[in-house]
Amino acid sequence: MTQMLPIAALTAFGFTETEARIYCFLLEESPATGYRISHAIGKAAANTYKALAVLEQKGAIVVESGENRLCRATPPDELLASLGQRFDAQRAEAKQALASLSTAKADTRVYQLTKVDQVLNRARAMLENAEEIVAFDITPGTAKLLAADVTKLAKRKVKIAAVTYAPEPAFSSPYSTVTPHADRVLDSWPGQQINMVVDARETLLAFLSQDCSRVIQAVWTNSRYLSVMQYNSLTAELLSYRYRELAGDRAHEAAELESISLTQGRPLGLAELFEESGEV
Repeated sequence: MTQMLPIAALTAFGFTETEARIYCFLLEESPATGYRISHAIGKAAANTYKALAVLEQKGAIVVESGENRLCRATPPDELLASLGQRFDAQRAEAKQALASLSTAKADTRVYQLTKVDQVLNRARAMLENAEEIVAFDITPGTAKLLAADVTKLAKRKVKIAAVTYAPEPAFSSPYSTVTPHADRVLDSWPGQQINMVVDARETLLAFLSQDCSRVIQAVWTNSRYLSVMQYNSLTAELLSYRYRELAGDRAHEAAELESISLTQGRPLGLAELFEESGEV
């Protein structure tokens, strides 16, 4: 992975190029006057002093109260901690402000996702919003990326119905199973996947490269019809595997599994589909 240059690292946090250059210069040459800084970085004095005022306001530098107004850079760890705290506060404010807006109604469109972060953030948001049950068909690489988020579901009593591909999967539940011939399937499959339906309300189908560094294809929809159908497909696959395991004197466990089937479990999205169709 290419190492980010110091100035680029700061501009990613909202610093201007001049502010970043001044801070990097002061890290190595503190303390220094504004005049000396402007000559060192090749910027006009007026622009340098304006940038110094902004940096002081951001807490990136401290300025001597004496006549010389010597400037010193705040240590990077302190600066980054301060920036992180400010970001968290601004995020909380933005969340509160945006919550006052009405959410757009669900639609039936299918949307393309093109970035790995976009896929994972969407998956995590879906898991956070889950109320009743999450159905998965998920490979080991992507399962590890979401394991911490899936583990939280059990504390909220959200069911996890998962078809996995590892003898010791990243997460498990009474409604999960390892697919037969998992090794053979993985050897012949050209990537990692997240096929996920939450409450039969919204669906994410994501196919990533083997190292999970790029998206090959990914789509998301909150179409109730498509989500109900995908939920039915995933749980039917899981049930077929589990019934093979529970043959014979473990039939009572098979009966318990029926609670995740589409018609017996009747997930939230199915009821909403009836409402949308006017067939309640």
